[in-house]
Amino acid sequence: MMTYVIRFTLIFLFSSVLSGVLSAQFNTVINIPPESDPGTIQSDVQLNLLPFGTLGSNFDAGEFNGTSTNVEVNITGGSIGDFFTANRGSTVNVNGGLIGDFLTLASGQTSTLTAAQSATLSMPPTAVM
Repeated sequence: MMTYVIRFTLIFLFSSVLSGVLSAQFNTVINIPPESDPGTIQSDVQLNLLPFGTLGSNFDAGEFNGTSTNVEVNITGGSIGDFFTANRGSTVNVNGGLIGDFLTLASGQTSTLTAAQSATLSMPPTAVM
């Protein structure tokens, strides 16, 4: 019996230390819902847009001038209004949800779009890729 208690304690301590290291990747983590739309996010911030969450129009991931670092937006549900901009220094991962018109992916940022079943990406004829 004592062996099991020691093993459980060591596993619990190791996983606690490991989870502390992993969560230290960002200074701030925003989950929407339950939190509300911050309007913009800056360096060392992760924003998770979850099912039923909403971000309004004109949302910016990172500084317009590209000085932000370690900015991440994960969209797994919910919706974003028009004019969503991912500035340089930001990472955007989309695995669900709805994005309004005028998605801007600035030079130097990283984007991953993943569709679980099917997705349609429509662009105006003047879009430059």
